[in-house]
Amino acid sequence: MNFNPKVTIKDIIHPEKVHELINEKIEKLNQICDKITYCDVYLNQNQKHQSTGKLYNIKIDLHIPKHKIASNHAESTDPFVVVRDGFATVKRQLTDIMDKQKTY
Repeated sequence: MNFNPKVTIKDIIHPEKVHELINEKIEKLNQICDKITYCDVYLNQNQKHQSTGKLYNIKIDLHIPKHKIASNHAESTDPFVVVRDGFATVKRQLTDIMDKQKTY
């Protein structure tokens, strides 16, 4: 990895397990594109809602030369699901960019 990812986790029980998952997801993105220059991940718990309980959301910012990728993923009651879905969105965007660059 040519960059130092910034990972911020707030108000989550067992943040080390979530942090480990986030690092694995970042490493997988780095395998798709080794030109990542910046990665910022912010995972937090929103206020408790009466009907749904604790909701988590994730914000991911990723930079590669000439492109910025961002994901503000929808809320879920499971932080691991939010991480999975947020990184799936970023992976899809990154893959699309890499495919377009290969065609030129």
